[in-house]
Amino acid sequence: DARNGSLGIYAQRLDADENPLWATNGVQVGEIISASVDRPVAVSDASGGAYVIWAATRGIKNNFEQLYAQRIGSDGSRLWVQEGVPVCLANSHQRGPVGVSDLLPANFFRQPGIIVAWEDARAGAFEIYAQRVDQNGVRLWGDLGVRLSNQGGDVAGNPVICPDGTNTPTQFAGGAIVAWTRFGAETDIYANRVDRAGAVGWGANGVAVCTA
Repeated sequence: DARNGSLGIYAQRLDADENPLWATNGVQVGEIISASVDRPVAVSDASGGAYVIWAATRGIKNNFEQLYAQRIGSDGSRLWVQEGVPVCLANSHQRGPVGVSDLLPANFFRQPGIIVAWEDARAGAFEIYAQRVDQNGVRLWGDLGVRLSNQGGDVAGNPVICPDGTNTPTQFAGGAIVAWTRFGAETDIYANRVDRAGAVGWGANGVAVCTA
């Protein structure tokens, strides 16, 4: 939305009767000064709010997109720093984020966080990386995230993500399974699994889902 002169991400919450619950025309997710904003994705925070992830090129600081995230409370307020939290600190082109809840069981002290996967060109061609962010905007898998693919110079893109079902009702979050398209001489589908601690489970390049 370019209503303030530069592109930014906005959000609105609707109740079951389609009534808007936040400010008229939505709330701004972050104070974004950017030449480019792309592909926002929202994930419920299980408390009436949401985590929002997007790719942005910020002014003259970067000449490529990088990922940012913000948590919006149930009242539409921003709960993290105004400009959002960087998902990954690698000096690389990052795009196409997808996200899912880590399904950490909520209690008085904690809320579920998110697992994000994206396309990242730090190795040359785009590969797939992932990061887990907790309720406070803390990166749990290091500042650079974890690598899920190694396509040998081919391009990995179009990631999709789902929980891996390993969360428990007492204390533990779950991991995720990420699938993507490999664009090479042929177009194939691969997938990898990452656990709650950021350990990659199906090898450096994942497993082939279909290479027909």
